[in-house]
Amino acid sequence: MLLKTHMITSSAVVSFILFTILDSYMLDYTLIYLTVGLGMLLAILVDNVIDKAGHKQIFTYAHGVIQKRTPLTHDIASAPIIGGSIGFIYGYAFMHLFRGIYVLELLDKYPIIFAIAGVLTALTHLFLDSLTEAGIFILGKRFRIAGFSYDNIPLNILFWLLSLMLLLYVFQPQAIFSA
Repeated sequence: MLLKTHMITSSAVVSFILFTILDSYMLDYTLIYLTVGLGMLLAILVDNVIDKAGHKQIFTYAHGVIQKRTPLTHDIASAPIIGGSIGFIYGYAFMHLFRGIYVLELLDKYPIIFAIAGVLTALTHLFLDSLTEAGIFILGKRFRIAGFSYDNIPLNILFWLLSLMLLLYVFQPQAIFSA
């Protein structure tokens, strides 16, 4: 999939999961949307790290320079560890950044919340890549669900629309303005 599809879809999945979990605790919507927004930024960060670190360039005489996916960040074992680690550090940094500014009941849980969001982002990234010709790696062996091209326009648009539906659910006006 295209990197922008990864970022949009992961942001939507993370925002939906965070919103669903945090809303069940009946917290203030300002806190929920702050956390959801930070989760969306984390999803973009993790997707970029997984994508940039997980490709190597190879020169071929027939096609010139091509990109090959590597097991470093596209393996079912390593990607969630990378996403969770980035999320934990990200959450720990924001926990300390907000500590003196805001008194938030959720602040001490930020490292765990964002570690989970990082793992979700990595798994969403792997799911989308498993739909492409190159697939992903499961313990070093290549695996794919389908053989679509990464730049398949209808498939990318489908995931953009599904992501938009999730984001509209999370950021529905009655929830935002009822707080």
